[in-house]
Amino acid sequence: MYFIVCLLVLLPLQASAASLSIPAEPYREEIGQVRRYNVAYGFYQTASGEFQIQVTVRYRPTWSRVHRFKHFIFRLQDGTIVQRDPKTLMLRLDNRELVVGQHRWWYDPYWQAVDGVRITCNDDKQFKTVAVENCRLNYE
Repeated sequence: MYFIVCLLVLLPLQASAASLSIPAEPYREEIGQVRRYNVAYGFYQTASGEFQIQVTVRYRPTWSRVHRFKHFIFRLQDGTIVQRDPKTLMLRLDNRELVVGQHRWWYDPYWQAVDGVRITCNDDKQFKTVAVENCRLNYE
């Protein structure tokens, strides 16, 4: 009996907390001759005033002690990200508007995801090559 009551109470809670995942394109970007690397995620404003996902890879080339940066810009397959006010980014998708980003000057890139929103990519280091692929915007 206790099990049935738990199902009746907890099942609607899980269904109401449905998550949204929007893939980005292009699918894959690579950097060659990499020894070590770190990845940071954020948003980047394009010339049209819309925002795209920005992936910044900080890496060290194989034979160098100098750190380098490579920025990749990924466009969402669905929806449009626009600036609502000086500190907030909105995702317009179908008939909905969701807050996805905020301006944080102490991070690079400066536009970061808000709580409950994550930008994720699969990054994989193969032999001296880093591949960044399958980026997406997750709204929980």
